Amino acid sequence: MDSTDLKLCDAGEWLVEKHGAKVRRSWRKLHVGLDADTGQIVAAALTTKEVDDGAEVGSLLDQVTGPVASFTADGAYDQEDVSAAVAERHPEAAIIVPPRATAVPSGAAETTPTQRGSASPRRGCRCPAGTGPGAFDVASGLRRPLPPA
Repeated sequence: MDSTDLKLCDAGEWLVEKHGAKVRRSWRKLHVGLDADTGQIVAAALTTKEVDDGAEVGSLLDQVTGPVASFTADGAYDQEDVSAAVAERHPEAAIIVPPRATAVPSGAAETTPTQRGSASPRRGCRCPAGTGPGAFDVASGLRRPLPPA
């Protein structure tokens, strides 16, 4: 799951830019969900640019008709609401989301770990100390290591 910004412009915008006039640009955000095996888009939503990535997860998951084995996304989706939406709709799905740079262990991380909490290097992932967020990406399957040069 991810999102990207789209700039909307009309056919004559190049004329305005050529002659130096300023125009108000319109931006939208496209949220997409892909099937990791096929690369096919299985869910999509177009919103205003102000909409938070995590806020769209529930509606995107509602568009998915088949089972979800895993939910993989970037750190923008490291939110309790996202984990709850995935668990509610697809309880068996593994949640693979790296922590935000500002993430800290919760007070209950040691006594009552959750899937969200155990997937994070800052919350208990067994990544070697000092290896950085890239180690989480490789250990979690979020990305593959580069081959040696």
